[in-house]
Amino acid sequence: MQRIYLSVLFLFALIPLVAQEPKVSHEELMAQMQAERMVYLTRELQLSEAEQKVVGEYLVQMDQEKVKRYRAILQKRVAMEKKKNLTKEDLQEYFQFRCTNKMAIEEYERNCFEKLSQILSPQKVLRLDKAQRDFLREVHKRRRQQK
Repeated sequence: MQRIYLSVLFLFALIPLVAQEPKVSHEELMAQMQAERMVYLTRELQLSEAEQKVVGEYLVQMDQEKVKRYRAILQKRVAMEKKKNLTKEDLQEYFQFRCTNKMAIEEYERNCFEKLSQILSPQKVLRLDKAQRDFLREVHKRRRQQK
């Protein structure tokens, strides 16, 4: 009886391990999302092959800049959370750091869109901004449906 009980318990313990999908690295996930995004943007904006290449390169650069900056913000916040005696000055320093990095992301995006406007028509650049948001909405919708 005890053997049966332990066997059943062991099986129940294995179910979550078997049911889990293999872990995907952040880099693999980013590459997959970037590829999906380019397919979506190419379709929505009717990009030529040359436009696809340029837009893809700029968007990957923007993604890398965002990831770098958001990681720095996260590391700073974690360091602040670990402090025993957090002061108002520490908090001000954190929010200044956070705001500075977020403004740098916005400035980087603005520069990229300015450069893209030299290659794409103004209508496509404007539609690119909206199409990226629409793509993210679709991704979030798919994730919710998968749960």
